[in-house]
This record gives sequence, structure tokens and C-alpha cells, in this order.
Amino acid sequence: MLVRIVLACCFAGFFFNLQGQMIDHSTGELFAEDPTFNVDFIRQNKIKSIKGNYATKADLDKIRTNRNVYVYEFSQKGQLTKDYKTIIGDTIVRMYEYDDKGNLLLIRKTDRHGFHSYHYSYDSLDRILSKEYRRDLNKSYNKTTFELGQSFIISKQTFGYKETKEGTKKLYYNTSGRIYKTELFYKDENGYLIKQEARSMMGSGTDKVEYIYNSSGLLKEKKTTSYLTNNNTTKIKYEYDQYENILAQHYYRNKVYKTEYQIVYDSETFLLSALLSRDIETNIITILKFSEYSYYD
Repeated sequence: MLVRIVLACCFAGFFFNLQGQMIDHSTGELFAEDPTFNVDFIRQNKIKSIKGNYATKADLDKIRTNRNVYVYEFSQKGQLTKDYKTIIGDTIVRMYEYDDKGNLLLIRKTDRHGFHSYHYSYDSLDRILSKEYRRDLNKSYNKTTFELGQSFIISKQTFGYKETKEGTKKLYYNTSGRIYKTELFYKDENGYLIKQEARSMMGSGTDKVEYIYNSSGLLKEKKTTSYLTNNNTTKIKYEYDQYENILAQHYYRNKVYKTEYQIVYDSETFLLSALLSRDIETNIITILKFSEYSYYD
């Protein structure tokens, strides 16, 4: 079991709302370095940015820090607008834009060739209608202060929806406007998503995702199965504290326990203190410690 590390922080003079959780874990996505933050929590507590530093710990070794950093920046609405990290002297940047309803409109990322971006549109029910891939030219020489020059549309996917007696069916269209995949979403009588099944129109490949919830309605287990020549199964199990904060994720692949993730909160403020991941085979622990918070006035 991964030893929980208590990281002391001091945030005197600020009021922290404990009515909601700092991390939004409603979709059950696996994360080690990239949590999804609760917009209401970030907004109400006027969090402007969070900075983290990396460290590693090998089996029977001490914790070793390095110069790599991770920074999250938020708007006054509580939305993540930018994050960036340094890895061996290189800076990797992501930028985000949203519509008035909080739907993600754009995510722009750096890569070894420059910048690329994904642009999204939605229907009246906030379901994604299109996803467009572009290459973007930066007029600025600084990666973290992007200024758009030319933008080249490379490809575009579109989506449609049909209501069936089993549930909502999502249709995936390629750039030529032809359906290449369908996905069916099943919900129980209380509206909880319990299963989704995706099927390729061009072959025998199918994917199934199953969800199990605990007595409080929180996601307890997420199992994904890909049915190809050799079936491949991944499973994530979740743990929570008494305030419904996500505490741990346990990742299995083909029934083999692969990675343990733990999320550490400051005991006084309930702010995120660290993300820890442990490789089960090597017992190497990677730590992202969040030591610097800034706030809006």
C-alpha cells in the first residue's frame, strides 16, 4: 500500500468552501498528472493558479526532487485556461477556451512541430457536434504567450444522435461525412450511466465500458473491454473519503494490478497537496507536490 504523504501547507487569511470537492471526478477518468478541477470550487475560493514540483522515490531510496514543474492557471470563473509543464528543459503548453455554458470550445497544445488545436461545437443539449483539427502558427516566440497567426484546418469529424428504446445512440462521421462508428449509452432508472458500447462499422471491433456505483452514488468501478483478436480489459477502482473527495485509483490491465494513484489533500484546507503514482512492478513512486497557490483579490 502506498504510504500517504502528509504535506504541510499554510493558507492563513483565506476562506475555503468545503461544500464541494476540489476535483471533479464525475466521469471517472484515470489521472496521474492531470486532474479535472471542480469549476465551482475554484471560482468560490478565488484560486488563480497552482504550481507543482516533481519528485521520485525508488524502492529503498530517499525522495529525490528535480527541476520539472507543473502549473495550472484559472480564470475568475474557475475555468482552467492554461497548464504547462517542463520536462528536461522543454516546456509543454495547453490552452483552453469555453463557451458561455462552460463547454470546451478549443484546446491548443504544443508539439515538436509547433502548435495544434482542436475546436468543438455543441447542440442545445451540450452534446458534441463536431471536432476540428488545426495546425496553428504562433506569432510570438514565447510558447506560454501564444498569439495566433495563420490557422490551417486539417480534418473535421462530426457527430449525430438518435434516441432508441435501449438508450441514446451516438453516430460518428468521418471527414467524408460517412458513419464509421456508433456508440450506445445505457442508463438505469435513476439516470446513472451504467454501460456504453461502441461498434466499428468497418470491422468486428467493439468496445464496452461498464460502470458500478457505491451506496452514495459515487463511481466505484469502471471496466473497459476491447473485443478484437485478443480481448483487452482495463479496470479502475476508486476510493473516497467521508466528504466524497476522490482519494485513490487502482488501475488493472487484463486482471494484473499495474498502477496505484493516490490524491493527497491538506488536512486543514482540503486543497490538493499532491498526486502520487506507484508502479506496482518496480515500486517506483512519482510525486507531483502542489506547494504554491495564488488567488484573485
